[in-house]
Amino acid sequence: MELIKHLPKRAVLPTLKATTKVDVLREMSEALLSGKNKSLRGPVLEQIVSRESLESTALGHGIALPHARVAGLDDLVCAMAVSKKGVDFRAVDDRRVHLVFLMLYPPAKQSAYLNFVAGVVRALHESDRVQQLIDAGDAASMLEVLSAGAGETVAAVKAAVGKKAGIDALDADGIAGAELFLLARLELYNDMLEGAKKGKTELKRRLEDIRALVSRRVLQHYDRLRKRGGPALVTFEGGVCQGCSVKLPSQQAQRIRKETKTIATCGHCHRFLYPI
Repeated sequence: MELIKHLPKRAVLPTLKATTKVDVLREMSEALLSGKNKSLRGPVLEQIVSRESLESTALGHGIALPHARVAGLDDLVCAMAVSKKGVDFRAVDDRRVHLVFLMLYPPAKQSAYLNFVAGVVRALHESDRVQQLIDAGDAASMLEVLSAGAGETVAAVKAAVGKKAGIDALDADGIAGAELFLLARLELYNDMLEGAKKGKTELKRRLEDIRALVSRRVLQHYDRLRKRGGPALVTFEGGVCQGCSVKLPSQQAQRIRKETKTIATCGHCHRFLYPI
């Protein structure tokens, strides 16, 4: 997925005027929703603020990824903004947020959303890239920095879980994040293949390329989940698996968020979980 195609230039804000979390979300949603979607601003803001009241979307390291499922949208859209002074998002590391991505997507685009989130997280994995976005100064430069980071993502994933690495388990540093990125890609291309009327050969080729990079144990479980029906990878938000709507015990939820070496699965529906 090309990240920047989902970021309209009007919604790339190199200097936020707002100084509080709610005002930041309002400023970004107003910039993102225009034209026929302008009427969605109020309901979207209410939904995002409500989500933030349950659990902060700040990832730490000065980054936040607020998001909402929005009926009425045709496709996923994203706003990207910088706060020079920083905004209090109640981040787990207590750092103020300087870089915000506001993502909105229709309910039918769950796999596209997962893939987009995975792409953003991987693109920002290098700490200096976050600072480059903060220092960019204008929308065009910010998009250029993000595009460069996204272009390096696939190469980084191949280096982490490629065939040469001989990965057959999930106990190596960095593997979980890389494999989650690959699973998000698999979800997207499988969904595209199911609805495609043409271009199936190319989609199948891309799927096989990705499958070759996923460890055997993860791929076997992924295939079992897909055969069962429905998504194999779902978001984990507010302590709740979004696949079966079961709220996990708080200790388990905290462990899932802190774990970086293994991919979490829901104890109820057994789907892979992508913490947001």
